[in-house]
Amino acid sequence: MGINRETIQNFRKSLRVLEREIARELESECCGVSLSQCHVLMEIREMGESTIKDLSEILELDKSTLSRTVDGMLNIGLVNREIDPEDRRFMKLSLTEQGKKLADSINEKCDSYYESVFGLIPQKEHSVIVSVVETIGKTMNALRKKGCTCCGGGENEK
Repeated sequence: MGINRETIQNFRKSLRVLEREIARELESECCGVSLSQCHVLMEIREMGESTIKDLSEILELDKSTLSRTVDGMLNIGLVNREIDPEDRRFMKLSLTEQGKKLADSINEKCDSYYESVFGLIPQKEHSVIVSVVETIGKTMNALRKKGCTCCGGGENEK
């Protein structure tokens, strides 16, 4: 491909630091719920209500794994599950008041943390950073969907 190996190694080294920092921050941001539960909370909070099917597509998780996550959230009072009156085959998920409060708390903590991060970066670089992170995320997602992994090949390695 013509990409300098040293560039790739420096990128990977920087990415490892970023991964560790994000993992540390996520541990405190999720306020005692698992990362999966945290993602479900954020998605339902954003949408207002959802179904297992819709969440499984958005979060790219199989329905059985997601159902177990949601069951755990039901048990601790974060989520409501009701039969969809328009289609009784589907269950609508919404957040309880406790779930809304937790989601709002997580959003506030995350916003505050990343506001601090961006506060240390010159403002003229903010849009570039957001764009780069978005591009890397989308590209990695597309490669994964094509079957390309770091350990074993994909279509683009032929």
